[in-house]
Amino acid sequence: DNKTIEENEINIIADESYKHVDYFEGLQKEEEPYSGFLGPDKEIPETDYDYQIKNYYPISGLFNLHSRWFGTPVSGSGITLDFLADGILNNTASRLYTGYDSKYSEMVFGASGYYSLFYPILIYGAELQTPVTNFFKEYTADLYAGFLLPFVFSEGIVNNTLSLQSIYLMNTDIYPTQSFKSAIQSEVSWSITEKKAKKDIIPNLGVVLDSEWYYSVGTTYYNFAYAGIKSYLPGFFENNGFTIEIEGNYNFDNALYYYSPINLPRGYSTSDYGATFILNTSVNYTFPIAYPDFAIGSFLYLSRLYMNAFVDTAITSESINVIKDYNSFLQSVGLELYLTFNIFNFTNPLEMGVRVLYDTMNQEFRIEDTVFLLGVTLP
Repeated sequence: DNKTIEENEINIIADESYKHVDYFEGLQKEEEPYSGFLGPDKEIPETDYDYQIKNYYPISGLFNLHSRWFGTPVSGSGITLDFLADGILNNTASRLYTGYDSKYSEMVFGASGYYSLFYPILIYGAELQTPVTNFFKEYTADLYAGFLLPFVFSEGIVNNTLSLQSIYLMNTDIYPTQSFKSAIQSEVSWSITEKKAKKDIIPNLGVVLDSEWYYSVGTTYYNFAYAGIKSYLPGFFENNGFTIEIEGNYNFDNALYYYSPINLPRGYSTSDYGATFILNTSVNYTFPIAYPDFAIGSFLYLSRLYMNAFVDTAITSESINVIKDYNSFLQSVGLELYLTFNIFNFTNPLEMGVRVLYDTMNQEFRIEDTVFLLGVTLP
């Protein structure tokens, strides 16, 4: 009966002859790390194993380079090769990078990181720049340190993040001339977007709000305020979508020089320009062409081919003169063809493409790549 079975089971469990299975029984003695699952049967020096026990120091993560990554410069235009490191507890992280900034046509070399063992998070970095046209004959450097307050309200399929950041920035002309400028740069960013599906190029729905205030310390070289809004809307078909962006920048009267983080419409030079007020709008429609899903060993993986149609418009408070005469109304329209791919087992994909645009004000066509902005202008 059931009672007899239960008593027999209890007697078996209580029997001293009942032992667990030793899965290492068949191994040679010198290879046997444990006696069963109860632990080592004798004290064995740790040098007999292929690991060592070390104390953990949070700062050690700053020098533990473990990943390669493709990123973008601070300006948002161009490409960088990054080497990343972080601590086991993700309380520290660092980034070494080098690359090309297409907005200012210069090579950049830098390091940045954060320290999050307390709140707010400490951020810091340094960057050396040299223009391509005067390579290694002219140098400038940026040093910065500040704090970051991130807030995450994401839930379900919605990404919802808010960040507040403020840094003290030092800019130095190193060679051939020497000068020093410092400023306080504060930013607020709020992003609410729907999480992307695997084949989505942009979020199906969402809005991103950005603002920035830059104020020079001491001599007021620069003093400007920036605000921008970017909206994502669904397109006419699956994986299609609209991106509508509006940006405004105002330079205060006490500033000695104009500066703006806003890019002019695509096809215009953005390396050195300024006006008291600039309003920029950009309307984009993005749609996929194909998903090749094609690989050449571990060297190359092609994941997506897509296009983007755009209309860029900028209105300024006065004429801008850079290389050629610009009006206070600037506009370009065009198409971009992008290829998304991975190389050398890099986990994050690269996106490169070709842009064909028409400058409606100067009545010129231009063909250029989308990363280095190299191309030709046709009358």
